[in-house]
Amino acid sequence: MIIEPPELLTPGAYLSLSRKLLEDPGDRRPLRLSLLSSNSFEFLEPYIVVECARRGLAAAPVCGAFGQLEQAILDESSSTVSSDTDVVVIALRIEDVFSDAYLQADSGSLHEASVQCIDRLSQCVDLVRARSDARIVVANFSRPSDAASANVFGAGFVDGSSHIVASANAELAKRVADKPDVCIWDYEGLVASRGVSQWTDPRLWYLARQPISGANLPFAAAHLARTLAGTLFARAKCLVLDLDNTLWGGAAGDDGIEGIDIGDDYPGSVFKQFQRAVAGLSRRGVLLAIASKNDEAPVREIFEKHPDLVLRWNDFSSHRVNWDTKSENLEAIAKELNIGLEALVLFDDNPVEREEVRINAPGVQVVDVPTSPLGYVGALFESGFFDSPEHSAEDAERASYYRHEVRRSADRHAAASMEDFLASLDMQAAVGEVGPETITRVAQLVGKTNQFNLTTRRHNQARLQQMAEDDAWEVRWMRLRDRYGDSGLIGVTIVHYDEQLATIDSFLMSCRVMNRRVEQAMLRNIVENAISRGCRSLRGEYLATDRNAVVKDFFAKNGFSAVGEPAVFEVKLDEGDGLPEWPQVIGR
Repeated sequence: MIIEPPELLTPGAYLSLSRKLLEDPGDRRPLRLSLLSSNSFEFLEPYIVVECARRGLAAAPVCGAFGQLEQAILDESSSTVSSDTDVVVIALRIEDVFSDAYLQADSGSLHEASVQCIDRLSQCVDLVRARSDARIVVANFSRPSDAASANVFGAGFVDGSSHIVASANAELAKRVADKPDVCIWDYEGLVASRGVSQWTDPRLWYLARQPISGANLPFAAAHLARTLAGTLFARAKCLVLDLDNTLWGGAAGDDGIEGIDIGDDYPGSVFKQFQRAVAGLSRRGVLLAIASKNDEAPVREIFEKHPDLVLRWNDFSSHRVNWDTKSENLEAIAKELNIGLEALVLFDDNPVEREEVRINAPGVQVVDVPTSPLGYVGALFESGFFDSPEHSAEDAERASYYRHEVRRSADRHAAASMEDFLASLDMQAAVGEVGPETITRVAQLVGKTNQFNLTTRRHNQARLQQMAEDDAWEVRWMRLRDRYGDSGLIGVTIVHYDEQLATIDSFLMSCRVMNRRVEQAMLRNIVENAISRGCRSLRGEYLATDRNAVVKDFFAKNGFSAVGEPAVFEVKLDEGDGLPEWPQVIGR
């Protein structure tokens, strides 16, 4: 089903489409969504269904009665929040609870009201978490148009409404940062982008407690749907860029270094700003790659000598500058970086090239690039492919990890044998139990690792936190470094203990370190911990997916025997012989 852009759909079209999507969601990911608000959210429901479908989500929203946040959460007979809920959205506006807070901002009432609202939101989050492992999305605060017009000099006072709301949003973000699987919906940013004075239709507000005008409902739903998708889908790993008329104006082969458009004056300034946006993604851990139909010599000259380029050749983890098809080059990039096609995003100004990729490399995500470069930055960000509510230390270092891997690959091919190569790496592993400083990265790996993942159980951060605090569970991580650098936190094991039986719930590892004996080190660590806890048997299972066939024989190759169906394996810990050993090529 093709869904037109929000600006082309009428309210009637949204209503009709939402009904069809609720009846037949197709292959979209089911989303049981609860909407709790201090005002009326029912008007938004059909728009949310449609905009979530545009993002690959089959949303089935349920709205609680407005203003009754705690009641909706605590009522066990209600379906508003339950153990089956996927995401809970909580939206509380200060002016809904304290109607005169903004009009009396200078008296200090707004600050007091904001503190009470933050406390209430924090309490609501805790109440939801007590009942459900659902992800929680909390809307931040936005000033109503009345607040901006009440005092034209308000921005000049420390206790003016604009400063108080900004401080309240910062405090809310701090509160949320301490809670697992909770993120902020930037309602304030949404309202500002659309225009505060036009956001609310006063007549609808006074008649129906609807804070969003009819004209803005599609954009509110689209923004919320993008936020929801960002919390549920793993972000893409690599942005693959075309060059001519994408990263710069003109053609490298025809126009040369002097003729391309890139610089501080229009139109080159548009492409330079796009490069800045791409560089920003790189600093957030997104890998960059080039796929361009070109001769390499003029391209390399531009990267090496043009003074106005923001991005340089070494900023890209993979380079494909040749005359092969885009789909072939994308497959080569994925292979070189050891990631799946679905981890790639193509940004190419040529619609023919984009369609060729959609047909011949359907796993690749493709940005709908506008015809004018003026829309490039917006299209890149609004695609949502790189949205993520969490950023770990490993994210910022990811590009260097992959550059190191390219060097390792070259040395591997030059080595006399695999054992010689592994020994030359001088690998050192560190293992530890999950804690506040590692749980974000652990949750990322659990949520998105597909290939080397024996069960692909997707425990969210809240559930991982519960496991870590339960003595019957052990959630551990492994880091790896070698002579090239630190590969970061690359492995996760989750084990459940029941008297003398230890059961591997999850065993997963980043594909970056496959074939380096790391999995044997992780398994040996489990064996040692299980023995230390008095276990006599260690059990694991392999749950097959369409992407983890690489580990189907993992247990059989490591001394386990099949003991059940469909694929349950066990090794006796008290027999001594045949237990997995720590690999000699990895130090600890």
